[in-house]
Amino acid sequence: MSTNTFVGLPVTGVVCFSDGLETTAPDAITRAMRALAEETTITSYGWSLGGGRPNGNTGGVVHDVWFRVDGVDHPSTPYHQLVLDDDGFHPSLGFRPLHRGPDAPYRGPDRRRYDRARDLVNALHQGIEPLRRFGDHIALTVHEHARITAALLMPHTYAEYMRMRARRDRPNCDLCADFGYPVPHWPSLHCRSGNAPGRPIRPHCTCDVCF
Repeated sequence: MSTNTFVGLPVTGVVCFSDGLETTAPDAITRAMRALAEETTITSYGWSLGGGRPNGNTGGVVHDVWFRVDGVDHPSTPYHQLVLDDDGFHPSLGFRPLHRGPDAPYRGPDRRRYDRARDLVNALHQGIEPLRRFGDHIALTVHEHARITAALLMPHTYAEYMRMRARRDRPNCDLCADFGYPVPHWPSLHCRSGNAPGRPIRPHCTCDVCF
């Protein structure tokens, strides 16, 4: 069976490019991900593409690049609490005030690990074009440096949500043969799925069987 790959890692979940097509990453992303693979204490990391911020940025804009550190970050901690932010802060990797330039001091447990994470953040922001092939409103997670999963993100605006539904960029759903796909509806009070703007969508139907 053919698979989708990125930097040699198999990609499963919601992907918009054709099955069996390898998405070639820029050299900077490849180098950064391979360097991170040597940091065994980083058990998972990921990033989001478009549609995740309330300012309406879409179209492949990378944001919310996060890292989970073994023995420090709890497995149940939401990824948006583990982001290496624009100011250079991460709750486990440490802090380096980026506005002070390349000579900014570092505070944290492991400077090399921090720098490798920062290198990936920079590479992702500079290599946006190939990442567009994953589609918009996508959250990617690298697990144990061995595989990648992709999930849909709920848009922040109703208009963008309706555009996403019109494109039908969603996986097939066996439980709802009439529609042929799950319906990630706009969050409402009667929804028990936990869907929320800017968060990965938990696929479910809105038919009487599974809603």
